[in-house]
Amino acid sequence: MTSVTLTSGSSQQPVYPLLPTALATDDMAPVADPPTEQEVDSNDNRQALKTALAHRRNLQTLARQLKQAAQSLAPQASAEAVLRALQETLMDVDPDSALQHQSPQKISLERFITHHGTYIPATREDLFDMADALINHSLSHPLGNLGGGLSWALPLSVEHQRVVRDVVADNTEKLPGLPLFDPRRGALGYLLEGNPLSGTELQDPAKALEKLLDTPKAQELGQAIQAKVGGIATDTSANDYVLSAIHLGLDPESIEQPGRNTVAGFNLAAESHWGMSPASVISALAKHLSDSGKTSLASADLGARLLLARVAPQYLVKDIPATVVYGSQAWANLCIAVAAIEAQAPGKAMHMDFAEVMRHADSIAPAGEAAQKAALIDWGVVNGFLYAKDDAAYNNAEIEYTREAFNTQHSELSAASEEVGATLPSRKQMALDLLKATFGERDDFEDRVLHINYKSNDPKAPRFSQAYSMLDITQQGLEIDAQSWLVRGARADIDLEAFAQFTRSPSFNIPQAFDTAFTNALDTIKQVKKYSLISAIDRLPLADRTRLNYGKISFFKENDYRTSLIPFAQDKLFHTSPKILVHSEYQNSHQTYEFDTTTGIISRVDPGRISRPHQYVSDEVNKIEAFHPNRSTHNYDAEEKEPQYPTFNTFQSPRTHYIADALIKALGFDEPAVKRYAAGETPDEARREWVSSTTDALLNLIPLRSAITHLRNGHYKDGAIDLALDIFGFVTAGLGATAKLGKAVTNAGSTLGALASGGKILGVTALNAFNPLSGSVDLAVGAGRLVTDGISASAQGIRKLRGTANGQSLVIASQRYEAAATGVLQVGTQQVEGSAIRQHGKWYAFDSDAMQPYGPALDAFTPVHTLMPPSPTAQHPGRSARDHRFNPLSRPSRPPLSQPPAGLPVEPVRKIDHLPDAEYVSSIRGRPIEGHFTPSRKQATHEKFAQEMRDFYTHMAANGLPPRPEFPNIPAPKKTSDVIADAFRTAPGLVFGESHSSLAAFRTLYDNVDVFVQNKVKKLFVEGLVYDKIMRWKDDGMGRIGLIYRPPNQRPTLGELLKKFEDNGIEIVPLDHFYLTRHNDERHLFGGPIKTPAQAKRRLEEFNYYATRTIEQHAGEDKWVALVGRHHLNTTQNVLGLSELTGATGIAVYGRAGRVNYGVRSADPRPGPSGTLTPADDLTGDLQIFAGEVWPV
Repeated sequence: MTSVTLTSGSSQQPVYPLLPTALATDDMAPVADPPTEQEVDSNDNRQALKTALAHRRNLQTLARQLKQAAQSLAPQASAEAVLRALQETLMDVDPDSALQHQSPQKISLERFITHHGTYIPATREDLFDMADALINHSLSHPLGNLGGGLSWALPLSVEHQRVVRDVVADNTEKLPGLPLFDPRRGALGYLLEGNPLSGTELQDPAKALEKLLDTPKAQELGQAIQAKVGGIATDTSANDYVLSAIHLGLDPESIEQPGRNTVAGFNLAAESHWGMSPASVISALAKHLSDSGKTSLASADLGARLLLARVAPQYLVKDIPATVVYGSQAWANLCIAVAAIEAQAPGKAMHMDFAEVMRHADSIAPAGEAAQKAALIDWGVVNGFLYAKDDAAYNNAEIEYTREAFNTQHSELSAASEEVGATLPSRKQMALDLLKATFGERDDFEDRVLHINYKSNDPKAPRFSQAYSMLDITQQGLEIDAQSWLVRGARADIDLEAFAQFTRSPSFNIPQAFDTAFTNALDTIKQVKKYSLISAIDRLPLADRTRLNYGKISFFKENDYRTSLIPFAQDKLFHTSPKILVHSEYQNSHQTYEFDTTTGIISRVDPGRISRPHQYVSDEVNKIEAFHPNRSTHNYDAEEKEPQYPTFNTFQSPRTHYIADALIKALGFDEPAVKRYAAGETPDEARREWVSSTTDALLNLIPLRSAITHLRNGHYKDGAIDLALDIFGFVTAGLGATAKLGKAVTNAGSTLGALASGGKILGVTALNAFNPLSGSVDLAVGAGRLVTDGISASAQGIRKLRGTANGQSLVIASQRYEAAATGVLQVGTQQVEGSAIRQHGKWYAFDSDAMQPYGPALDAFTPVHTLMPPSPTAQHPGRSARDHRFNPLSRPSRPPLSQPPAGLPVEPVRKIDHLPDAEYVSSIRGRPIEGHFTPSRKQATHEKFAQEMRDFYTHMAANGLPPRPEFPNIPAPKKTSDVIADAFRTAPGLVFGESHSSLAAFRTLYDNVDVFVQNKVKKLFVEGLVYDKIMRWKDDGMGRIGLIYRPPNQRPTLGELLKKFEDNGIEIVPLDHFYLTRHNDERHLFGGPIKTPAQAKRRLEEFNYYATRTIEQHAGEDKWVALVGRHHLNTTQNVLGLSELTGATGIAVYGRAGRVNYGVRSADPRPGPSGTLTPADDLTGDLQIFAGEVWPV
């Protein structure tokens, strides 16, 4: 299987990966002869960009067609059906792509994928996975973050930045059309002359640059700059220099005075931006550029977006909600999420929307400390925890104090977010649930056929009462006597004696249970509403927050009344607006704010509104009336106060809490009508009391559904997952809190139900403590910034540049250039480790991600590990006419591609390009991908698996296990089939634990297949089974017989057992993985039985984690059974057991003498969670089954 690459038609043949998780072997692709100086200088940047863009469009087309192919298949389509769909589904090949010259205009998906060397999808799920990966990958643009040479890992030096600026400003290279009449317009103005852009292009900086770079003028400018600075020529270099010139023309100030929050002399963190939307900041920057003459009015927005793409791409994320404003915690979270994405793929975030950013950031490595600290500092300044100063001036105590405050607020909002979907309980539903639990499913609970028999002798007195239903009586909690009631009706078949006895039972307590549930739910709803109001205040600009925090406050409500024609009769209230007015008097000025408690939006309104006269329409009158939260005539909490600090934290302000509490009170949540509405009314209660018609409108505020906006989900595979934005600016995934409205998670024993009980907040976590020695920010180099990626392994304390080559990349680079090396570069006063190639006797920085050099020649580079091509031998082949020297890369004369040149030091090869962004186990779904376990890749694969396994156990320890089912009480022996049936009544799945040297569990499962079918079991998960390459299960030890294994010549065999399950419609799913848990590629290390506690613990950790994830992926809402060794049932050697991790019931199976089989819940002591299981002390499981050793044939 070859790597997924596509070569362009340019002379250097750049590589464009089809997928970031492409499967590849250790073979190197053939490379061309090293280019001559003339060939290098003739790189066609225009064509290379067209080819790269065409490849991107091809990937997008492929993703759409893969989705189409997948949707045409049945969910369980065979590998043959999937392959046939790939062969029959066609896609258009972009006319500008390199593939167009080798293939017809339309080709099959199978041919396109095969051409690029990746694996052929074998399942419908594979098709969706590949489509997802393609969509994600194609979000990145070939021009990256549009910064050109300022965004290289080693950016243009300050001296070279000055040179670039002067080429345009002073026309040092004598280019036609320069210098400009207005030199302030810079390179952007120069390129726009004679090349106007459409309105759409002016709003899309990437599209605009695609057009501007595809001109002779741009290429001439780029080549002139390249020659001036002495840069190495590649098929992207001229474009990079043009982009650098554009940025330096717009932002020359940063060459001499760089600042993290300043661009083009504009302060992104200015106080005037606090509480403002990102769009308003973009507009302000555009106005600044236009006012300063750096752009025309028409191109100002384009200039602003170009600059922000490089320095602050978070502003360019699409569809940012109104709740995400500068200085809010939601904004800080977005900044951190964008930084994580940009660290992996510069320029990607601006092509994503808000939900995609948060979703993607949740599945990749977190942002670096510098990015997290920068976002924290900006938040701390706006919220009063820090004074504004240079980032490097903050000490560790200040940062830690701010971090703790940030995490506290995050914790409070996260807790509130989890309850956003909370609703009031329904007394009717509670009563129905109790009736169904007692009497089973019936359709007559609401039939009103029950009457009180008054037995009166007075002919004028009523003989019977009004009719009641069983539901009415249960709702009201009426205890009845069978002798005083009777049943009347055509369908009446109620056992009155049994029902009367039920009304006197302890469980007959709906009124009391409803009161408790209602109180708890209402408290939760009020708390959520309070935090939503505090968050709304927190999003206001500082001036408005200050007015509300320190001014004299008064409250007003807008009420609608119906007037009466009867003199002196009071007007009747029939509607109260959810928009409440808050008036502030501060420093002799007045301002009124309208709080929309439904949407969480606060708006300024005319202060005269609170004193306007009543408005009459027909028999209705609308009044603005003062509202007093406290009955006292004077409230010191609302008086004007002197400011203590220039800024403050809204969430910690007593005044903010006072306002929020007052608004909650104004909404009338505590009105008795709310409780009556939630309780519902029986006919008897309706005759005795009236429920206000205004309650409906009030109840609309309670679930906060109107405050939840569902967002676009561009991922095909997860289209059914609910992505939602809540009122706090969190993006939640999964069923989330909305599931509380349905029955999806009512089964307390369901693992999946437990996972879905609360929506997962995406892309947001608490901030960990920072390393005091890590520094505040990356090193600025004029308008650019060093881009580092971790610490060098060979030089203590020296950071590595992003894209530093490893040994394998150096080998390839050394074959294309005179030499390749890693070494130390001096950048100002700082040393960094990087890689370089030597060409024409000079060293140039080398980016192993793009596999090409960049920038001017290096002045201060000290090679450490150097690789050069092997010397020619006397037996070299003939040279071609254009060869200027012997070509050591021709196939007959070069060494094996998997080996480095003899005698040269090479670092161990370690590739990570195959690793998915998401959790590895969840991504592969059991597939043994051989390409992930080649010598250069298996270490990285195992490390990712091990780290995610550790994270899994840490999360379980910190956040708690899924709830366990209620175990049946079986103090005395009981039939095995009855024990299994009892266990299934409360558990989503059963984990059977066995001894691998016995057939007791095989026989127990074989004999009870009919019980599993009756309980709707759909999956049997089995330890010791693995998937092969085409996703068929195969035995990898579970059925082994012989000494220390299962006894020979006895039944049932593993094959017979599994066949019986499959014959009854139960799918077999392996619980082991060929490489990750069985280690079949490392038999020399893992072969043979486990002998030491350390080996046993490793097996427990790996298997229990992998098996849990497998069950979660495959079980769905179906019932399931698992067969594993008894060691895996419960916590052993401090490793959580499978039954505990999945919220299932564990049943240990033991052999016994005789024929009788039985089950029991033993009270005997078990080994502690730190102990190990031994033959003498191995009782485990929540239940136990003892199977007779005599089994009929």
